[in-house]
This record gives sequence, structure tokens and C-alpha cells, in this order.
Amino acid sequence: MLYIEGFYLIKTASGQDVEILAVPKGHVDYQPKIKYRIDKTNAFDPTIIIQRDPYHSDQIKCDAFIDADEYDALLAILQNGDKYYIEFNVPGGTFQLPFTINKLPERSNDGRFDKTKVSFSLDCIYVEHTYIDFELIQGYGNGWGECWGF
Repeated sequence: MLYIEGFYLIKTASGQDVEILAVPKGHVDYQPKIKYRIDKTNAFDPTIIIQRDPYHSDQIKCDAFIDADEYDALLAILQNGDKYYIEFNVPGGTFQLPFTINKLPERSNDGRFDKTKVSFSLDCIYVEHTYIDFELIQGYGNGWGECWGF
């Protein structure tokens, strides 16, 4: 379990620019877990476990301390995207993980709140850890206009 302060949510959608939302007043509870596509016991010796094709199935629980306007921005970035990433800093560098939304944040008091904690959970399932190449994304990259997008 890794507990981190502050994170970024990144949304990519085909034909659109990348959207990034910074949540400096938030916490990430990162729980990595490795699973196997093939996970069974040997038919002749049950003490032998056969495991093949590993993949990561991580759980991320996020808490964001935001107001009503920031809640709308948070909800907008968590909807209508092709790929989602969460990025946070760890002592060894920066983690950038793909995720799917497990539970959307709930709004309390019909939007009439001041700086309240909003919680949501994310699932990260991936085989190989890859980062976003911002040089290939439309609107980013060099100044010569050779950004081909997705």
C-alpha cells in the first residue's frame, strides 16, 4: 500500500486534445497486485501451483478535497474519454497508470458545499507499464506542426 499526496488525472479522446486535471489537495491510496491469466494447481501434486501470463490488477482509491466548481471539472474529465491515466509522484520518480472508473465520486448537499472530501475508486489493469508519449499527441510536441495526433 502506497499513500501519496496530490495527483493528476489525464483524459485522451480521439480527435480531441489531451485534458489534464491537477488535484494538489488530494490523496491516492495505491494498492498494487499481480494476477495471472493461468493460475491452477497441478493435477498430480496439489502443492505445485502453475502460474502463467502475469498482469497487474491494481486498486487506487482517491480522495480529493475540492469545492463545487472543481467537482464539475472532476466529473467532466472522468466522462466521455477513450483512455484515462492517473499520474502521481513517488520517491523514485513518477507513476503514470491507465485506469478504468470503478466508482464515480458522489456529490453531497446538491452542490452547496465548501471544500469537502470527494472519494472515488479506480481499477488499473495492464500487462506492461507504458507512459503517454506527449510528442505524438495533437496539440503537444515540437513547434513545427508535425504532431499527427492519435
